[in-house]
Amino acid sequence: SSKEIMDTYQLAKHAVHVDRYLPDITKEFLVIGRSIIQLVLDADRGIWTDMIIHDADYVRIEPSFRTGFMPKLDLMPSPELQKWVKSSDPRDIEARKGLPKELLEQFSKGTPVPMDPMVTAYLARRSYFNDIAGTSFYVRNIPLWGMEKSLINATLTGHRRRSGPITQIAVGSENWEPSP
Repeated sequence: SSKEIMDTYQLAKHAVHVDRYLPDITKEFLVIGRSIIQLVLDADRGIWTDMIIHDADYVRIEPSFRTGFMPKLDLMPSPELQKWVKSSDPRDIEARKGLPKELLEQFSKGTPVPMDPMVTAYLARRSYFNDIAGTSFYVRNIPLWGMEKSLINATLTGHRRRSGPITQIAVGSENWEPSP
């Protein structure tokens, strides 16, 4: 029923604590131009229990040439991630609990991990139709800001030139009148 479906989503939302991640997701989306989020599924309970925001620099993005399909994403485990997976520090061991063992094994080997579209959200700030990588807020706005600043400076410079002192020269005298 609709209520059961809604309850499942509400339970997952509370388990994941989405609100806690929203500032980081928003920063990635605006500054880098994309945010890549992977949900962690607890198969026994049938809900998502956590999410991982991946470093976009370590995700290979290949286009899917069909409209409506997410691009193919492969996670390239960073050296830091590989080190974290192999760490024997009790804090790291605790942090790894609940993550799928298969995923941790792939991370430790350093092999590319195909990201499942069913549990991956790829948010790209697209500036045109086939922009699969996304465009940073800064890349779009800094040139406009620079042009605006140049126009303001040009306007002020012109104003300063026009509002400077005016020099008047008197030509001729009482006895002499200049001729053209």
